[in-house]
Amino acid sequence: MIQLLDYLDYRKYLHDVFAEKKRSVPHFSHRNLMQKLSLKTPGHMLLVMQGRRNLTQDIAIKLAAYLKLNRKESEYLLTLTRYTDAKTPAEKQYLFEELLSYRLRSGATVPAANYRFYEKWCYSAIRAALDVEPFKGDYAGLAASLCPPVTAMEAKNAVELLLQLGMAHRDKEGYVRPAETAISTGDQWQSAIVQNLQRQFIDLGKESLDRVDREERDISNLTVTVSPETFELIKKNVRELRSRILAMGCAEQNPDRVLQVNIQIFPLQRKRKDRQS
Repeated sequence: MIQLLDYLDYRKYLHDVFAEKKRSVPHFSHRNLMQKLSLKTPGHMLLVMQGRRNLTQDIAIKLAAYLKLNRKESEYLLTLTRYTDAKTPAEKQYLFEELLSYRLRSGATVPAANYRFYEKWCYSAIRAALDVEPFKGDYAGLAASLCPPVTAMEAKNAVELLLQLGMAHRDKEGYVRPAETAISTGDQWQSAIVQNLQRQFIDLGKESLDRVDREERDISNLTVTVSPETFELIKKNVRELRSRILAMGCAEQNPDRVLQVNIQIFPLQRKRKDRQS
């Protein structure tokens, strides 16, 4: 059964709701849904599902009534419409935290329960640094070892968070060590929290051009023209490259530094069909 609070994209939710209706009532159609919601434009909901139109608050209210959502679910749907269509990172993160609060209050499962780990870049860096050399409590030294350095308090907060989340543990000698060799959010979870972390790492990459000697970094650029099929192949190759690099890191026996590997692919021109519409 479809649970609204499992979704972070109303378009995906609408698509799944429509598919479920279609399975139970074979003659159900987009026109039926349009009539149920008292919409005048043919194909309106299909355009919404395709991302060509947004779900307005007024239509979301009608949809909530049609689906017989309770009060909390209706409020979640209205927030979800704003979250999905949010334009700025700040608005996106604010609304994500609002959605998260609904999930927590309802007892629903929160995806990636350890999301706090992804709030600051230094948490990832310090977690990896614990694998480079033994750490017992020199927070100032740990903080200074990062590039760029952070404060001793930030290092202390990071270590305490890692211990709290079970991402690190103290061994018999009292040294703090990472609990696993490597972690990943995978390809599915793309929340506002993770996107914010990605922005932090991208900014660090830009700063490294001035802060880090060329021998200690490798930053290059490539501009190519591709078809949709080649684009998907490139993404597949990048995923495989990430996996290989991660495997190399996991197999490392004598690490002496922490590296951040950013791989960026983004359009410099809109697709031809979008330019013609």
